[in-house]
Amino acid sequence: MQWYPRTFHLFLFFFFSAAPVFAQEPAPEVFYFIGANGKTGVRTAEGGVLIAAEYTLEDADTVQPIAGRLIYLEKKDTSGSRFDRSGYYFNRQGRFLFHPYRSELGPDPLEEGLLRFVEGEKIGFADRTGRKVIPARFDYAMPFEYGLSFFCAGCSFATDTSGERKLLVQSWGLLDKTGKTLRPPGVLKLPQYPLVTDTLVRKFPQPVYSRPEQALVARLRAVPGLEDKMTSTWVTPPDSVTYRIVERPTKTFPYYWIKAYGHSSGVIMTLEHFALPAEGPAIRRYWPAGDFVEELRQ
Repeated sequence: MQWYPRTFHLFLFFFFSAAPVFAQEPAPEVFYFIGANGKTGVRTAEGGVLIAAEYTLEDADTVQPIAGRLIYLEKKDTSGSRFDRSGYYFNRQGRFLFHPYRSELGPDPLEEGLLRFVEGEKIGFADRTGRKVIPARFDYAMPFEYGLSFFCAGCSFATDTSGERKLLVQSWGLLDKTGKTLRPPGVLKLPQYPLVTDTLVRKFPQPVYSRPEQALVARLRAVPGLEDKMTSTWVTPPDSVTYRIVERPTKTFPYYWIKAYGHSSGVIMTLEHFALPAEGPAIRRYWPAGDFVEELRQ
């Protein structure tokens, strides 16, 4: 199996890419700018200051307009919170929305259409437009995988003798993408760092797709040699591959976002991502961490 780290630059791809797959409703263009103090802010196309130059952003592109519905900036965290609050999300009108959850690898990327945010001392989930879909009520929650997220209550962070920060968990619960608690902490017998497994997902209802959606998934599965491409770097190929629609088209994101999963010895892991328009032949292929690979031909 292969694991892909979630890095800052790959995270920016999900929200700021100007690739056609993230085309959306027309919106006024806004740009990063560097102030006289060397800090980063955001301006309108006419030069008006939308967000004051009080922040930082490594390699901020001050020439191209900011893509996506959200604007990301950073500032030194002085909150004293157990969570890193150095990341800031704003909407395109310059209003602060929330702090994304941050690990040592950077701010949280979208996983299955949702990213984690921090509010108070709790974690919640927001979508790609910045809407808070699941309120911040968890002491800690993992990113969604196969429609499921593990969460814990009463868990905490501790730093070991090597300086590594670790999560201390007594028991895990499980929730779905609507925020519904499927199992409260303590019901499931799970290891310290749980994985999504075939046995686990069989305990819960699976998504039902319309006929057009079934045809869409079937079209993706029928691409010649696709599964061989996805598993070529695996030492041992997975036992099977499944496809799951994790986002449906909206006015601001007119694409189906489909994930391919490898099932190996009962464990489910992400293989790749695909963006398909509701109509039309295009299929765009992405690595698990977000890099565009190719447009597939059928």
